Amino acid sequence: VQDLPAKKNDIPDTVKADLLSGNLSKTEFPQLLHRLYQQKLTGLLHVQKDLAKKVIYLKKGYPIFARSNILGECLGRMLVKDDVITQVDCDQSIENSKTSGRLQGTVLIEMGLLTPQDLHDALKQQVTEKLLNVFAWTEGLYRFVPQEDFKKNITNIELSPAALIHEGIKNYWDRVQIEEFLRPYLTDYLKQAENPVYLFQEMGLTHRGEEVFGECLGDLTLESILAQHPLAKREVQQVLAAL
Repeated sequence: VQDLPAKKNDIPDTVKADLLSGNLSKTEFPQLLHRLYQQKLTGLLHVQKDLAKKVIYLKKGYPIFARSNILGECLGRMLVKDDVITQVDCDQSIENSKTSGRLQGTVLIEMGLLTPQDLHDALKQQVTEKLLNVFAWTEGLYRFVPQEDFKKNITNIELSPAALIHEGIKNYWDRVQIEEFLRPYLTDYLKQAENPVYLFQEMGLTHRGEEVFGECLGDLTLESILAQHPLAKREVQQVLAAL
């Protein structure tokens, strides 16, 4: 068999092997996304937990799309959960989709249950939640495969890597997980990076989050910053973990 020429997107020598494959019990998902973004890698990140499988598309480190084999994350199930359509409507749309060969979203528009804008918004929410749900996984296998070309007409994830990390930790990490993550850094003095990796990225911080970020000037430890916000400890922990 003739050797294929090296692709432009071959993994750089500086990328460590544990970034290409490993277990989420050792490399937590937000850390994995962060490191893939640092390396500006393009390709497919495969994650699997038991029978659940997902594929996350990355372009220069930006997660742009996700697909999943989890039944509850299909479009119809999501719309039922959000009370946009009923279960009867969902079942009928699935049946119509099988009969006509058209996508379920198209069928829902034809049934008068969604407008084209509703469908566009629902698909954006669906693809984003498919990725964010992985933050809840405390174990599972991952494997990154470099790839240059993706299928056309995908619904892009619009949140930046920084915003995805913040959103995932805020909504999917429980108190124990956050406290265990922060514990090794409690006595560290926190200072804003002089050359931040996430320069100009919108993170989605609240006013309190911006206040906490402003306190990271190198003269306070993580523990000290937490002590200054006793009534908002959980939110401040989430912000610090994401930062």
